[in-house]
Amino acid sequence: MDLRGLGRLFAAPTGVRLPQQPVPLLPDIVLVLAAHLNIIGSHYIEGVPDLVVEILSPGNWLFDRYDKFLLYQAAGVPEYWIVDYRTETVEIYIWEKGEYVLQVGRLEGDDTAVSQVLPGFQVEVSAIFQGL
Repeated sequence: MDLRGLGRLFAAPTGVRLPQQPVPLLPDIVLVLAAHLNIIGSHYIEGVPDLVVEILSPGNWLFDRYDKFLLYQAAGVPEYWIVDYRTETVEIYIWEKGEYVLQVGRLEGDDTAVSQVLPGFQVEVSAIFQGL
């Protein structure tokens, strides 16, 4: 999906091969801003995307929350969202000085999740979980 010249948005299954990571990861949502479109390859995103969203699922929530967290952090992915449908919460991590910092805290209900990477993007957390 093209974001009006801001970049490209991808949904699963889109492989992301991070530097120093031979096996591609399969995040749920990936954003590559216009300045970095050169990392979009014919088979994978070959490099560090600007934003990654992982939606925790029963079968892989530990891998997404811990293992992928560390891989994205080591690669320097600027923004990482963890969406937990069980608790209906969103956590937004921003990469600062080589590590992730949790922005604001765990967001829920009427809280608004705001992206620092995608200017103007914000969503009420309860809207993410409507219809579940």
